[in-house]
Amino acid sequence: MNSELQEELENKTNQLIDEIKKYKTESVLGIISSQIQLPIDNIFEFTGLSSPYRQYLYLAGLLLSNKSVDNPKVLDENDLKEIKTLLEEITFCYSKMYFPTEQEFSEDIDDRWKKARRVSMPAFLHYFNTTQLNYSEQQVERIERWYLPYDSFLKDETGISVSELLDIYCFIKDSLQKQINNLQEDFEYIDKHREFFLDKMEGGELDYQGMLTLSRDLLAGKAKSLRQNIALINHIKIEKLREKFNEAVIDTFLKYFTIERKERDFRYYTQNNPFESSPIWKKSNQYIFISVLKQVLNAISSFLEKTIGNTDKAESFYRHRGSSVEKQVEDILQTLFKDEADFYNSVYEDAEAHDEHDLLIFYKGKILIVESKASSLREPFRDPDKAFERIKSDFKSDTGIQKAYNQAKKLKDKLYSSTKTKLFNENGDVVKEVIREEIDDIYLISITSEDWGALASNLSLLLEKEDSEPYPWSCNLYNLESLIEGFLYKGFEIADFIKYLDQRRKYHEKLFASDELEIAGMFITKNGLDEIGEREMDMIFFTPDMSDIFDEIYFEKKGIENSFSKDEDGTVFIDMKKEFGLS
Repeated sequence: MNSELQEELENKTNQLIDEIKKYKTESVLGIISSQIQLPIDNIFEFTGLSSPYRQYLYLAGLLLSNKSVDNPKVLDENDLKEIKTLLEEITFCYSKMYFPTEQEFSEDIDDRWKKARRVSMPAFLHYFNTTQLNYSEQQVERIERWYLPYDSFLKDETGISVSELLDIYCFIKDSLQKQINNLQEDFEYIDKHREFFLDKMEGGELDYQGMLTLSRDLLAGKAKSLRQNIALINHIKIEKLREKFNEAVIDTFLKYFTIERKERDFRYYTQNNPFESSPIWKKSNQYIFISVLKQVLNAISSFLEKTIGNTDKAESFYRHRGSSVEKQVEDILQTLFKDEADFYNSVYEDAEAHDEHDLLIFYKGKILIVESKASSLREPFRDPDKAFERIKSDFKSDTGIQKAYNQAKKLKDKLYSSTKTKLFNENGDVVKEVIREEIDDIYLISITSEDWGALASNLSLLLEKEDSEPYPWSCNLYNLESLIEGFLYKGFEIADFIKYLDQRRKYHEKLFASDELEIAGMFITKNGLDEIGEREMDMIFFTPDMSDIFDEIYFEKKGIENSFSKDEDGTVFIDMKKEFGLS
């Protein structure tokens, strides 16, 4: 980052810190909770932020790393607008790193300079601007699959087991849901009796004074209950945790996952954010305050990975994780193909168990070669050229997407080059003989456990292949599950999935998305990609709202009705009556 840009970043950061010091902790965390935890059609439009989840986590981290001024005030909507502006300006500072300086602009900018920034910019912004894009149920399942086999070991290492962590999370989640239910009951009771009073008054059975007297008798207690329930929203009484769980376990949980507001060394958007690892505010010795429930799961997952990664069980865990990913990929695809395709896992190219392939699917002359990789992208450097080299290294590593392509491509070449090809299991037994003349098409697929963003959705950024070869399809595990579930929910069949693979391959270089579900969402909505893929454009950019169809499906399946609307002037508002089930 050049000195001029660094100075701008420092000034904006100082302004934001000075601003956030003015406000009460609970009011800021409460607004953050209301902005990112409710079922909203378009959170970007609703919040006015480009990366609302990560930007609000950053704001919470800054808030809790700086003491408030004397007599802090409650944050209101007007103050929030100024804070959002600063958040956007700070985020944009990092984007500016990838634009040429005045000196660079005046010089010749070669192709390598452009290539480095074309790759490192989306990778950097994706790494720091997105969180784990999944649903809570998916993440709980991953934690159970990956870490429960090490339950006792992790208990010995940390003082708290995986099962205890998940039990505490579920207790917190259920407690917060109960608070919402209590609020709903209070609103329903009050609304029901309001209608009763109005009907009685309109019918002449009750005058104004009588209404006041009766309402005091019927509603006084419920109004008090409503005020108390509103005041305690997002709060959990520590005593309740101690009653439910072992005291030593709760002390350990609080040590790792709670945070108090005090001065600490945290300033920058790209620093390790203390609120991300400890996302529960310890309001007092009596109460904890949960503003972002989803982040509690994220923190638990990161805690477990870091803990086991620093022990002598790391190698064993990574092998188990890899096997778990392979098994889950197979399970997900089985829900689509069912008994209409033949599945072969851990297939080898010879009887000596060389050149393993994770999964082969044979469906009506079509072969899907699926390679799974349980790897992630390391934090990119701030310097675009250094970042480019690190990103390339990760992409080409043994657990990277390039390696997955190379493995699948080798088998594809073998299948096409031989009249008959025998495939083996680890014992050297023949499990499948493939006849070349019976092959209709071969699809190469790379499934990663982690999200690689645009580097996966548009492989032309980094993938090395022959020009004549089509692009493979790469997708992360969470998105694969959501995509297949979404297709099935909308009545799509195997033929539609094959059509999706065909069109992704056909238009691959033109489609640029930070998330595969943006492209899949367009496919579902338009029943294909031809409408956009055939446009005379070098690149077609997708936006996050294009994946909203998957959130709609998720909420529909859970019976959650959207409670958010847009006014004629574009302002997004919440229908509170509808939100509490009163419409």
